[in-house]
Amino acid sequence: MTLQSTTQAQPAGVDARGQATLALLWERIRRRGDMPGFTRAINAILASMRGEDEREFSMTQTVLSDPVLTQKVLRLANSGMYSAFGQRVNTVSKAVLVLGTEAIGHLALGLKLIEELAKSTPDSAVAHVEMEKAVLAGMVAQQVAARAATRDPEEAVVCSILHSLGRMMVTFYMPERWAQLQAAAGPGAEDGAAPALLGLSLEQIGRATAEHWGLPRNLVAGMRSEEHMPATRLRG
Repeated sequence: MTLQSTTQAQPAGVDARGQATLALLWERIRRRGDMPGFTRAINAILASMRGEDEREFSMTQTVLSDPVLTQKVLRLANSGMYSAFGQRVNTVSKAVLVLGTEAIGHLALGLKLIEELAKSTPDSAVAHVEMEKAVLAGMVAQQVAARAATRDPEEAVVCSILHSLGRMMVTFYMPERWAQLQAAAGPGAEDGAAPALLGLSLEQIGRATAEHWGLPRNLVAGMRSEEHMPATRLRG
């Protein structure tokens, strides 16, 4: 799957303020280009999980040979999101044992691409943090889906990563709006302030962006929060 911009996606039922927010976002995407590294991260993770690109797939061992990246993997493997595994991960071999070689490879791949993003856009620290959270959430989703055997792990990874897409788009392309959200609601509570300030939720911005990129409908649908499942659908 290759991500590429399509026609400008607009959620149905969004007021004039929301339409203006999306219009500004599309304009800035046109000027700056798609978020560096992010669409490539999605494509590379998909390719590695499918085994379509042997060069990417073999990055499991290649990336873990990088001491700095290894420390990042260990830090994330010990984060609260992985606490359900019930043990401290203090070596790479233990991380592989607990999380699995493939999952570690995908996690490392995502972080490596985030490093590349940081080099190209050193002024977007907040966006880098949001991307790191998204990659971690994707790996957790893969573990849950694989254990539950009720959902395609590949789809679960991508949907989890994309669930943070709205936050990443605002922090990367509209940092001044993100600052307004934080001033109004405080750090960590930006979602609640978004409808009043932007005219639509961060989740709606993420779904509109996914359609703008031409992502499959099942992935766009998977980005909806459970409480919003009956909500207004995107035009497609």
